[in-house]
Amino acid sequence: MSSQEVPTGKCWLWGEYVEVTGSYWVVPSVTPPPTATISPPLAPAVTWEFNCDYNTTQLDVTFTWTDNATNEAGYRVIRNDQSIMELPANTTAYRDTYLFDSGERVVYQIEVYNVTGSVRSSVISVTC
Repeated sequence: MSSQEVPTGKCWLWGEYVEVTGSYWVVPSVTPPPTATISPPLAPAVTWEFNCDYNTTQLDVTFTWTDNATNEAGYRVIRNDQSIMELPANTTAYRDTYLFDSGERVVYQIEVYNVTGSVRSSVISVTC
């Protein structure tokens, strides 16, 4: 490696992957800087509207949310603690249709995720 490739004349060398020869004991050992990690995404702020059709026992719920995350990989719609839909990053709305039993409580959350982890919105509870 030339000094033009590394203007400071310094480089990292991991001893596990090289065979060092010569006067290597005069070369200082240092701890490499930590690898940067991305933070978990911020939870979305969700609003919703719903309609219960008692003739067809169909629940229609429309969710809209503010995309508070800048580093999300995508979103999941969670119904009764089960993922029902995966959506791409920067999505801000989803409509769900569900066949309900009269008096049944249906619980939703919108989950945002990336490689670091996931965060869910507040619980949204709907009863027809």
